[in-house]
Amino acid sequence: MQTLRLILTVALLSALSAGASDNGVAGLSSLPVAAQANISAALGRDSSEYYARPVSGGFEASSPGLAARFTSSGVEVSSGSAHWGLALRGYGYGNALWGVNAVAPQATKNRVEYRHGTMIEWYMNGPMGLEQGFTISQQPGKANGQPLTIALETSGDLAATAGDSGTRGMSMRPACARSSTADFPCEHPHASEGTARSGRRHRSRPPLER
Repeated sequence: MQTLRLILTVALLSALSAGASDNGVAGLSSLPVAAQANISAALGRDSSEYYARPVSGGFEASSPGLAARFTSSGVEVSSGSAHWGLALRGYGYGNALWGVNAVAPQATKNRVEYRHGTMIEWYMNGPMGLEQGFTISQQPGKANGQPLTIALETSGDLAATAGDSGTRGMSMRPACARSSTADFPCEHPHASEGTARSGRRHRSRPPLER
């Protein structure tokens, strides 16, 4: 089987940098977002303060300056009085998207998962914030030259801005993890530009690397 692993790293708030300094990881902010995410996830696995806690309707998790709640309706992130909601609505190629149904989250230590058939939507919590990623184990239809598209619906009073892997905000870090011989093409579409604002559906079209 061949697995396509898309990683959408969400460094949601610049306020996280100040919080991280209190946890001895301030120096990580100079690293690429991908490296920050890997280190943060590893540190989070080793510290119960970053574990997801069961609550009515789902789970909660926190990191410096950030709190997240995971329910079947999606994820709500807050920092102080500001809130941001995120829900997966579909995935596929171009405008031909497979819709997803609401599912209950599952959690192990600092990792929370939503299992949507052949796609796993996952979150890793750690001292640098919350990382979001997608693991797709089966090609969602035929590409027909179209980019892989993940449709996310946002709400609330924060905006997530798509940027390159060297910036804070919302950045995409895609990779193709290969195994065996299944025919699952890793293409090279262009990333969409713009900002996901409250009440709008944002389609992330990450470029995939071979």
